[in-house]
Amino acid sequence: MARILLATSPSSFCLLRSALTDHEILEATTYTAAQRLCAQNGIDLFMICLMFDESRSLELVNLIRLDARYKQTPIVVVRLTTTTIDFITQIMHSMKKLHVISDYLELEDSLQSELKIRDIVRELTFVEKKIKQ
Repeated sequence: MARILLATSPSSFCLLRSALTDHEILEATTYTAAQRLCAQNGIDLFMICLMFDESRSLELVNLIRLDARYKQTPIVVVRLTTTTIDFITQIMHSMKKLHVISDYLELEDSLQSELKIRDIVRELTFVEKKIKQ
């Protein structure tokens, strides 16, 4: 079971939460709440919606990466495909190539999205355990 900080809007929370029932979820709907939760130890994975708190997702990614405890912790940025912005997709894939974030997911409100979330969390939490050993 992983401890996951889920930084999202209330409207996206239900979809993401339903895919993560086997994990401990720390929910943040504002940047301030996410900052407070980041101060805790032991977060295994960060999942951040791109449009989190009026587009403060990249600010949150920067905050996380500046914290020595979370230098190697996976970060997944999520964009629900109901908001189509092609240049954001390109930016996110560039950030992944540069190893700023661990992964980038575009999700639709469906069972397929749930399976995608579960797969990436399983993969990233396995990698995190290997790094810590």
